[in-house]
Amino acid sequence: DNSGSCTMRTSCCCLLAVGLVTAIDVEATEPELSSLACWGGEWSAERCCRGSPDTVPECWEGVSISYNECCPNSDCWVGGFDYDACCSSSFGPGGNPACWAGAYSYSFCCLAEKSVTTGGVSWADSVWLDLPYEQLYTVDELYTDGQYGPDFGYYSTGNVLSPLSNKEGADADPNAFAHFTTYPMSLSPHFGNMMCRVLYLMWQSLDFPNPFPVVEFGAGTGQLGYDITQCVRNDVLHGGNGTPELFAQFQEAFRYQIAERSPALQRKQRSRGLSVVSVDAQADTEESCSALREALHGHGSTSQPGVVLSNELVDAFAPRKLRLHLFEKGGVTSCNSWQEVRLMHIIPASDLVDVYEAITGSREDAINRARQMQASTQNFACLALDSLVGSTVKEVFSIKSDGPCLPVLLAITELAEQQDLQILQPAHEMRLRLRKLAELQERMRSLLDNNFEHWNQAVAPEDAPDLTGNVMISRTNYRELRSVAKQIPEALRQLLVQSETRRVHVPVTGSRCDDVSAWMRRHETRIQRLRVFYLGLGYTNIEFLVRLGEEHFIQLVDRCVLPEGGYILSVDYGATFEVLAHSTAVSGVDVVVPPAPTSPLPGVDCFNVWSRCAGLVDWTTFVDFTNIAKFGEELGWGVHYYGPQSFLEQVQDWRPNGTASSQVPGYFLNDHATVIGRHVRHWYGREPEGSYTWTSFKVLIQEKRKPARSRKEIGAKVISAQPWHLDTAEMDSCWAWDMTGLPMATYMVGAANGGGPGFETYVGPDLSKAAYDSIEAAEQLGSQGLMARGRAALEVLTAEFDTHIGARQREAYEDTQLALRLVDWMLAYLGCPDPDQDFAPWPGRIEPGWGRFAETWSDERVNRVYTRIRETFEQPLPLKNQDPFICGARRLIGERCAPLNRRQFVTHQTTV
Repeated sequence: DNSGSCTMRTSCCCLLAVGLVTAIDVEATEPELSSLACWGGEWSAERCCRGSPDTVPECWEGVSISYNECCPNSDCWVGGFDYDACCSSSFGPGGNPACWAGAYSYSFCCLAEKSVTTGGVSWADSVWLDLPYEQLYTVDELYTDGQYGPDFGYYSTGNVLSPLSNKEGADADPNAFAHFTTYPMSLSPHFGNMMCRVLYLMWQSLDFPNPFPVVEFGAGTGQLGYDITQCVRNDVLHGGNGTPELFAQFQEAFRYQIAERSPALQRKQRSRGLSVVSVDAQADTEESCSALREALHGHGSTSQPGVVLSNELVDAFAPRKLRLHLFEKGGVTSCNSWQEVRLMHIIPASDLVDVYEAITGSREDAINRARQMQASTQNFACLALDSLVGSTVKEVFSIKSDGPCLPVLLAITELAEQQDLQILQPAHEMRLRLRKLAELQERMRSLLDNNFEHWNQAVAPEDAPDLTGNVMISRTNYRELRSVAKQIPEALRQLLVQSETRRVHVPVTGSRCDDVSAWMRRHETRIQRLRVFYLGLGYTNIEFLVRLGEEHFIQLVDRCVLPEGGYILSVDYGATFEVLAHSTAVSGVDVVVPPAPTSPLPGVDCFNVWSRCAGLVDWTTFVDFTNIAKFGEELGWGVHYYGPQSFLEQVQDWRPNGTASSQVPGYFLNDHATVIGRHVRHWYGREPEGSYTWTSFKVLIQEKRKPARSRKEIGAKVISAQPWHLDTAEMDSCWAWDMTGLPMATYMVGAANGGGPGFETYVGPDLSKAAYDSIEAAEQLGSQGLMARGRAALEVLTAEFDTHIGARQREAYEDTQLALRLVDWMLAYLGCPDPDQDFAPWPGRIEPGWGRFAETWSDERVNRVYTRIRETFEQPLPLKNQDPFICGARRLIGERCAPLNRRQFVTHQTTV
């Protein structure tokens, strides 16, 4: 009861009845049940935890709690270690050095100084640290094997290509990928022509280098390279109206080089007459560097600034999956606060026998091999259950000592996924809650029942009745099976259909910790913001995808391709660091499998479970443009532009230095495309219903110039559009709300920050009133603070309101891209609006049926967006709390119509 009759240490169960675990305060620094249940008065961890359970026996007499449940250092004394052998003064002031590793130190184990760790040994350390968990795949290892591995990699084996790509005659399709297409392919040659125009601008910006190296990494079928080189060679931009002298110089200087990892795609690219060097974009190695330098030396391009470009390259970089424990006190840059996701392949033992029999042709050999793997599985899982956490589970739930261990281990790992139980990191906390919390016991019992049921469904074959249950397939065994089964379709189908992948969370230690430490420090502020946000929602952990290949790629370019600077242009689908973190936290998705018309293997679902069909389908992840940009800044590469890929195009002709000789023709896809089909609409951000605008295609341009090089006037910009922000703290002050993020996160952050005109512009009057009323009611009940407001706002977010803000986000994303092209067209063909002539020659409105604009966006949308833009002409700059499309449109008008800039932009007179 809540009468206050509970006394410290007398009854842990009495304490729990007050509900101290069900609502953790976001500001709490130590929401540990053990701190509340174990210590008080003369009883403290410093007194009771120094030594072994027998050192101060009075600490544990007459109470319903124990040393193992209360003392963070209790995990020090398992696996053959004991206090006397490790802490004796005979070893000197630091104890026995043979006892210490990782979180286990003299200060922590012998002196029980919890402050020197992050609160104790984690349950992951307790369960996994003594296991050879390196036998299990990490996410990036399986990803790399499945994409580029020599035995079954999607790209390395040629599965990426459709059979049509190798045919000849009328049925041939040199562009055909097996399961997807790309914009350079679906919008050919226009995508290449738009890129050609940008490269011409960049060449001028870099002071006309000769030679001018352009290196494309990960060039697919070579379509983009082919179209760009044709554009340059045939001067497509000037439309056959005579090649200007400056463009002729560009033609002479232009050099195009492809760097490609996939042997199958290398062959396809060379068949188009393109120069190709074999390089892994994720490998910043001397081998890669030498290959690139040699290829560029062949062009005479080793000492000139140039351009590196890629399209849908970075999304194929191998990701690691990390989990941050939000209540950890070691800080977000300490590996003790994190765990890494590994993948455990399991398969019924009887099915494994069938797979091996299909491969070897010998039933006896197959059974013997399955028995070896069964014994290995049991040894592996039982070793985990020898930990204090595992022993507690066995004791509390009466697990038989001679029974199978794998179902219990899997249940423990699944328990850690239960966010609503708010299970904290320290192992002693896990043990205490397993013994004392009825809700947690009930959940654990359910998980155990499910896993044992799954185990029992795997019936042993009649000729090997001992082969019951499931068997773990180690990384080495999985590679071996995939290598030999690729020539035996039935064995491969059986392996993929019957096996499954389970996620487990292991410590981040050794080189795996070293690898990600710089990433943690780079994003410390952003991670901390996310930590506070999700603590306020009751989360205990959130997960992140980390692609170290992003950093290796930029390092490789900086060191080996563009040592003299230039531009790095990356086109891909993705978003900012925080948006992707929100997306992962909400969806829990690791890797995405792009949709395909049919499964590559009959009877195998390759699309709903990404890890099932390694090597048979393409895998991808959303690109973290923030990480690429911030790492680039560490090497001197500044952000030149970031935003939607459609901002690569420009309708209006541009004279970078103000003279006719420098004129760069505009290129408007809407005018050039033969048919306004779905790919054209998608180019302009009109994504299909149900897709996520926040992870749609973006372009990031990074720029680096050597101080000795003069900076031409054009050097200020090659994309005539306002860049988007890469960090929520840097959002344009004109924007009323952040249209680049997840709708729910944008809504909650806006509400938590007090709402205001921008918030109301975004969510509308009905939802803003409901949110304000809920926040006011919560504050009257005593709930104060940033996240208390966010939680109150979340309570009124009905399904109807959620659909509304999702549609609002989508509308804003599309409106912004329409507005830029609409203004661009008006400036190209009508010129700047004159405020002294009622903003003529711009019309008051746009009549229905206005050509390709109406066909692409609809009459209603074109007129609504145009009218809203024109209505703001009388408002003074800078604008505040506006729909984002207003901000971008007004900035573009202001930039191109500024007196000093007018001579750079060419107007072709026409009528609307």
